[in-house]
Amino acid sequence: MNKVYTLILSGIIFYSVSGLARAEDAEADVTLPVLQHNVVRDVTAMAKSDPQGFVEYALKNYQSHIHDYTCTFIKKELVRGKYTKEQYIKVKFREGPFAVFMKWVKNAGLVDRVLYIKGQNDNKALVKPAGILGWFVPTHVKRPVNGPDAAKVSRRRLDQFGFANTLKLILAVNARAEKAKDLKFEFSGELTRNGRKTLKFERFLPNKPYYPDQHLVLLIDKEMLVPVGTFAYNENGKLLGKYVYKNIKLNTGLAWKEFTPEANGM
Repeated sequence: MNKVYTLILSGIIFYSVSGLARAEDAEADVTLPVLQHNVVRDVTAMAKSDPQGFVEYALKNYQSHIHDYTCTFIKKELVRGKYTKEQYIKVKFREGPFAVFMKWVKNAGLVDRVLYIKGQNDNKALVKPAGILGWFVPTHVKRPVNGPDAAKVSRRRLDQFGFANTLKLILAVNARAEKAKDLKFEFSGELTRNGRKTLKFERFLPNKPYYPDQHLVLLIDKEMLVPVGTFAYNENGKLLGKYVYKNIKLNTGLAWKEFTPEANGM
């Protein structure tokens, strides 16, 4: 049975920060607590004049002012030539150290819930399988977040989840592309989804193996300055993945007791 778990569970704790489906499909139901980010008089003007600088500013604002959040995470990926079903996942996240709990609420696939705290549990994720496998695992099993089968099931690992990691990855790819004189990164206007104003950015890159996509759409909430949607396409406009954050609640005061197996039915 351990071998079965190794083969089946090795890839269920990974995810990607690129995107699928048109950006117009993004939704951002957001609850905004008191959040004292650095005041910029006109964030739209800043986004227009310096798109790259604006994303750097958004990352610094997050790192300075946001400590935890809850949300619904929606993803759909093109993996090994096939699209996964669109999954809805309830998320609890806390910084310092990196801690994330996910519970699948729609199209769970092989995993029901997962808990990962950087540096704990041998730096492995605690995984509760879904469906029939869950009957054989009354609590959870430990799985590495960087297992050898990661690329077979997703484009990014669980330890790369979150607002900060999304922005860091985009900035890292942008920096590499800019150095190679390949980068086209621009502000594309404002969108309103579910009453929330978002700033839209687009990146265009040539088809080179070290770039994760050729067309990236990034949506950043205008007030909270966090990414609420990323959408990636290949050189032919083929959709690669969709990653959307909804029902976001920032700085809710999540205690460490919220990140124990017992607290999360594991």
